[in-house]
Parts: sequence; C-alpha cells; structure tokens
Amino acid sequence: MIKSLDITPKLRIGDLQFHMARVYVESLLGKSDEAEVIEGTDGEEVTLLQYSTPSLSLFFSPDGTLSCIDISDANCTIWNTQIFGMTIQQIQALIRTHGYTDFEINDEAWGERSLSVPSAGLDFYFEDDTLVSISMNP
Repeated sequence: MIKSLDITPKLRIGDLQFHMARVYVESLLGKSDEAEVIEGTDGEEVTLLQYSTPSLSLFFSPDGTLSCIDISDANCTIWNTQIFGMTIQQIQALIRTHGYTDFEINDEAWGERSLSVPSAGLDFYFEDDTLVSISMNP
C-alpha cells in the first residue's frame, strides 16, 4: 500500500512513478480490483488496472510501464494541499503559485468541465464546479 497520495506533476503520486514496471506497481498496491486490455488513444493496446482503495486507474503502455494515472480519491493532495472539493478557480490559483500558467478549460461531452495544464501533465475534472478526478501524464 502506498502511504502518500501527494502529486508531483509529470513524475509521481506518492510512491508510484511514471515508467514503473507493472510488477513493481503491483508489489506496492497488491492485485487490482479489475484489469483489462483496452485500445489507447494511439491505437495501441494498453493495460488498465483499477483499484478501489485508493481510488486509482493505472494505464500501462505496451512495454508494460506506467504511462497514465487517474485518481478520484479524496485523500489526494498536490504540493501537500488537499484539493478534492476545490473549484476551478481555486485549482487555477494554486497551480499559478507553482509557476504553471498554460490553462485550457473545456466542457466535456459527458458533462464534466475540465481544466488542463499541459506543461504539468495534469487534467482536472469537475462536476458542478467541484473537483472529482485528476488525470496525470508524464
């Protein structure tokens, strides 16, 4: 089990680091609640592992390394700041204090609003202007 869910943009969440081998990730988190192979955005097959505690979806590239992390766990922090429940404006202000200014806000087809910060490899998703999930990329 990982002890911390603190995000370091483009690098890690807690002990989980991008480009880690699946076997090492499973040694930290144990067996996933669900596992499936899906088609990635580039058409290649990726492996998706889903955990309920902590609430994580982990994507592994065809070479078997961690390539994307989705998190919807209320214990998640960034720069040791509790962020779940924050609004878009609060997240923007926090991100700005750490030097990131390249924001994109979109209304997604499925009803959520997203705040993307490409230089940080982060996408924040909001329902009713409240943060509900984060997607992280290296």
